[in-house]
Amino acid sequence: SPTSGGGGATGGTVVAGNTTLDIAYSFCFSVNEEALGLDLFSVDADFDGISGVIGIAGDFEALQSGEIDEDADITDFFQGYAMYFVYDDEANGTYDILNWLEDVGSDGLDGDGFSFVFDFQNFDIYFSNDGTLDVSASSMMFDGTYLGFINFFESFFDEDGDLEDADIQEVSGYGEMGC
Repeated sequence: SPTSGGGGATGGTVVAGNTTLDIAYSFCFSVNEEALGLDLFSVDADFDGISGVIGIAGDFEALQSGEIDEDADITDFFQGYAMYFVYDDEANGTYDILNWLEDVGSDGLDGDGFSFVFDFQNFDIYFSNDGTLDVSASSMMFDGTYLGFINFFESFFDEDGDLEDADIQEVSGYGEMGC
C-alpha cells in the first residue's frame, strides 16, 4: 500500500494473559521500502514494507478536562499500550506470528507479523510468539500466544538491587485495533 499514516479513536481491545487494555487512541501507519529505505544502516532486514497499529489505553477524557487529583499516579491515566506489526509491502490477509526466539535470521521478516503489549498497571510485558495477525481495511486482529514477562521490573531485581530470575509465562492473547 502507499506510504500513509493516521490516528483516531477507533481503538479496540487487547488481551494478553491477565492484562486487558481498552484502547482509547490508536495510530495506524503503512510504509513501503521505496518511501523509507527500510534497510537503514545496512542491517539486511529482508522485508519490503511494514504496516502497523499502535494503541494506547488510558483515561484521556480526565486528562483533557483537568480532572487530575494531585496525588494521582501516571498509571491512573495511562494503563498501557499495544502494537501490531505486519512485514509486507501491501498488508492484507492473514500473517503468521514471527517467533523472535526462533525465526529471526532464517527467512527474513517478509510476510510475518508481530504483537507487543505493555501493561503499566502491573508492569507486565508481552511478546507474541505464535498465532496469526489478520489485516483487513483499517484494522488488525491478533489471536495467539505471548511470552509474558510478569512484573517485569520487580522480577529482575530484588530489594537490594541484585538480579533475580524473571517470571516468564506463555499466555494466550487476542485483540483487535484499528483506525
